[in-house]
Amino acid sequence: MKKLIILLLASAFVFAACSNGNNKTDEPEQPSGATTTSTTSGNGSGNSGGGTQTITYIGTKAPGEAKEVGDIVFNDGSAMSYSAYDALEDDVKNAKRISAIAVIFYKGTDNSDVLGEKTLGVGLKHDEKAWCTTDANAYNILIQSTVCYGGKTAGSLTFADSQDKDGSNNLSQIASWLTDPDKGNTTDDTTGEGASDRYPAFYFAKDYAREILDGEGESRLEASGLENGWYLPSLAELFQIWKNKETINTASGALGGDTFGAFYYWSSSQEKAHGANYAFVLGFSNGDGGYNNKYGPLHVCAIREFN
Repeated sequence: MKKLIILLLASAFVFAACSNGNNKTDEPEQPSGATTTSTTSGNGSGNSGGGTQTITYIGTKAPGEAKEVGDIVFNDGSAMSYSAYDALEDDVKNAKRISAIAVIFYKGTDNSDVLGEKTLGVGLKHDEKAWCTTDANAYNILIQSTVCYGGKTAGSLTFADSQDKDGSNNLSQIASWLTDPDKGNTTDDTTGEGASDRYPAFYFAKDYAREILDGEGESRLEASGLENGWYLPSLAELFQIWKNKETINTASGALGGDTFGAFYYWSSSQEKAHGANYAFVLGFSNGDGGYNNKYGPLHVCAIREFN
């Protein structure tokens, strides 16, 4: 009789467990980030035959998924729209905020303008730096390969196809110019000891990973795979940021980042009409392209291409 009672109790327990497993109210809440599931296989050396692995990202768009202007980019490569971020509960926002690194300001399409079909984001931290110091070798040299002229009409700058609109290689183009014997130059001082002091604006952007910190004072980009590739924008890229300034400011401000006020920002583009020691700037009050002596400290930002 005791054995019968034990068996009946065991059967009831199994039935209750199975019934509870079908109760949808007990399922865990879905994560607010994107997920990717990958399948793995065994290696034939005694390990399991494989399985699936689900990766949850910080943003709702997985790395590699198309991004849009105004999207927030996180340090795992994922992204989400500002509206999706803004709809989150405050504690979820706070958890994501310390992983945010940039806001998308340009998304190229088949009808793209001068920047081509790429996706560009601007970093959340700005600073004030000189383009270069008076003792830098590039101070009194007109580096033709970086020239980008944007016309004179504030808020509606246009750029010719022949001009250098991609700022990603402007620092290396300065280095090439400084070591070109045909131009009488022999010394590249854009790298090595003291380079960051001689070219402060360029190195602020290049070393952006050291500027964007988490809640513990550590770089948000450390070992993320996104710590490199940041650069000082060309005049054309800077103008595209200005065109989407309000969208960028809304997202960056909500993330605790810097916003674009009525300041002049350095571009990496050389200006040739007023002398070798001038480079282009952009006024963010009205989108006016101007120029300034290279040694003058002005606002700077960092940008990067994203998939």
